[in-house]
Amino acid sequence: MFNFTNREIQVSLVILTVQFVNILDFMMIMPLGPDFAKALDIPYESLGSITSSYVLAAAIATFFSARYLDVISRKLVLSVCVICLGLCLLATPYSGLMFGIEGLIGIRALSGVFGGLATSLALTVISDTVAPEKRGRSIGFISGSFALAAVLGVPVCLWLSNSGGWQLPFKSLGVVTLTIGCTAYFLLPNEIQVRRSTRWIGIQRFLSRPKTATAMAIIFFTPFCGFLFIPNLATFIQHNLGYPRDYLGVLYATGGFCTLVSLQIAGWAVDRFPALVLAIGFSIGSALTAILMFGFTTPFIPIGLIFSSLMIFNSARSVLANTISSLIPTAEERGAHLAYQSTIRHLGTASGAFVSSLVLSTDDLSKLENLPLLLTIFLIAIFIPPILIWRLRK
Repeated sequence: MFNFTNREIQVSLVILTVQFVNILDFMMIMPLGPDFAKALDIPYESLGSITSSYVLAAAIATFFSARYLDVISRKLVLSVCVICLGLCLLATPYSGLMFGIEGLIGIRALSGVFGGLATSLALTVISDTVAPEKRGRSIGFISGSFALAAVLGVPVCLWLSNSGGWQLPFKSLGVVTLTIGCTAYFLLPNEIQVRRSTRWIGIQRFLSRPKTATAMAIIFFTPFCGFLFIPNLATFIQHNLGYPRDYLGVLYATGGFCTLVSLQIAGWAVDRFPALVLAIGFSIGSALTAILMFGFTTPFIPIGLIFSSLMIFNSARSVLANTISSLIPTAEERGAHLAYQSTIRHLGTASGAFVSSLVLSTDDLSKLENLPLLLTIFLIAIFIPPILIWRLRK
């Protein structure tokens, strides 16, 4: 399996399941958004605020915990974070029913605290376990959790919402997440990290080093571009393009399956080809796909093909950025580096969603407006990571 050792396979599979529930917890909010927005009488344009609350809380939590993640047990903290994330999922429906949008923002922020830490720790555990020459393939493999969430998770969540109400997906995923959190503690090796033996150098000195700063900038712009559109993608497809709500799960499943296959190819390519060449290619592909999706009132290419391409290029850019960044720190600084990476990534995600909420509005028919302006911002931002990678190589 990708020339992995038995321990690398075991750790990768555990991290894959952890990332699956973590990503699905975040991802399902967007396609389910129109469902619970209608049930709770929440404006569609406010859904971006719910997404932003999660990522901002995740960014803050990882930022202030980073200095400690190289001296405490990553296995223990990762398991506790996943268990707490499951409890937050179980509490989400009650928060929405009792307090409306304020309750959802609050509980999603708390989910972001645990989900953000779990994400940074998951990538750190993989970097601790897998050799650098196989890092791209490993990150591509666990990034398949995004595709699995789209192929299996989102369609199941949409089906549960249709059959049992919008609350059922949160309760079901909460139970699964609790189970995975407990299982991870028993399956992960006891010692998988090199603990920091020197004194902490401080946040400013750590982040101001040229290689670290450039890597963090790459990490910021990668999700920023994607989340200019992702929070409102389900609304756009249903209301602007007239895509049937009943087939939305099929659309996500198709896109997720294509992404699952392409991620393994992307991980293999990252280990073999120059990063700059791949970055330019992924950015051009993302730009063309976005133009086809959002640049025309009626796309002349099937929605399923464009949607799948959008997910494929977005995930490929993420694999490339994460792999490049994981090669920067020393073993003793890996936990701190990847925690700050998680902070920056969540800030990029929140910034993209925030800019999206500022630019977009809805008309009387719930169609999104001002898409040409948002597309222009996307086309400018998408080519910043290749420039930064070129600078990092120099």
